Amino acid sequence: MPKKGLPGYLKHKKSNQAFCKIGGKFIYLGRYNSKISRERYEEVIAEYLANDKKLPQKKDQNDTTIAELAIAFLEHAEEYYPAKNGKTSSGFWHCNRAIKPVVQFHGNKITAEFTPLDLKDIQKLWINEGHARKTINRWTLAIKQMFDYGVTYGFVSTDAHYKLSKVPNLKEGHTAAPEYDEVQSIDPEIGGPVGTNRHDYFVL
Repeated sequence: MPKKGLPGYLKHKKSNQAFCKIGGKFIYLGRYNSKISRERYEEVIAEYLANDKKLPQKKDQNDTTIAELAIAFLEHAEEYYPAKNGKTSSGFWHCNRAIKPVVQFHGNKITAEFTPLDLKDIQKLWINEGHARKTINRWTLAIKQMFDYGVTYGFVSTDAHYKLSKVPNLKEGHTAAPEYDEVQSIDPEIGGPVGTNRHDYFVL
């Protein structure tokens, strides 16, 4: 139930992320209806009330969370890779698929806290899932592009972006990743796994 006279606990339908809106700013809280997002909402409201119904002053201009950056980037990517005939484009599907584990495991971190080791851990996750080396490299590039986008719009520090840019691609013959995907095939009509439609993306 919404708290009377207070910013509501809301759902961003495209990303399945919970958020509240205070003073024109969208504050993303984590996966909608999760315990963590509910607790985060209570924390935000407590800070809001303690600060005379205002957002606390930012400590750092780059305190954007990974979830906030991801949603902004995916909205940009959806425009850059538009759907055709109601089907998700391949370019957008790959951006979304790449960013999903970043938000799933690191969504509440600020962008500066996402490290090269975090990105390498996600690469290992994809290797363990059986994705091909070239697929993993494509998704790694998409994550780097998200941070590049963040630098352009002031969401990410140049230092954080530079560090991620140094994470290398997987090299043929030097990785356990197969040369061909061992998981679901890609449906060329939708640019995603067989059975996916454009409303399935980024649901954590």
